[in-house]
Amino acid sequence: MVRRFVRPGDHLHLAATQSRPGALTYALCRVFGADGRFTVSTTAVHGGAHALAIGGVAAKVIAGFAGDTYPTPRPNPLYARLREGEPFAFEAWSLLSYVQRLMAGAMGLPYAVTGSLAGTDLAADKAGELHVVPDPADPDSSLTLITALRPDLTLVHGACADEFGNVVLFPPFG
Repeated sequence: MVRRFVRPGDHLHLAATQSRPGALTYALCRVFGADGRFTVSTTAVHGGAHALAIGGVAAKVIAGFAGDTYPTPRPNPLYARLREGEPFAFEAWSLLSYVQRLMAGAMGLPYAVTGSLAGTDLAADKAGELHVVPDPADPDSSLTLITALRPDLTLVHGACADEFGNVVLFPPFG
């Protein structure tokens, strides 16, 4: 299935919560390895998603966290050189702004308006992705626009599916 639908260089979104696509993530590594050169968006790189770093399949990751979450949140040595772009380029976003970008993409909008990044370090190094513009309703204020996120494919884990493509997802639905 991965060979059929996924192409090197694709932007792949890995679903979160109980619908994380662990088996598909491992399949990406087996099928493509370093030739994948994927852009991967996901809420966090932890657990099975460490395969993205170990397998070298991701060229860039867009997420809010890279490390370990169990038994407690902490750094992982895999990401000791993340600031230098190893094992992949990393674009950090707050969870709210990340979801707002996905929503804008799903609604066909070029941007989302956010209030969560103004004055934060996360707003740095976002040239082309974040724009501060005058508020048309209040000339003394500004708005922060963030570009829509539009993955080529979203990968989810389903409990079961039928031949028509109907999939049963675990709550809270990816």
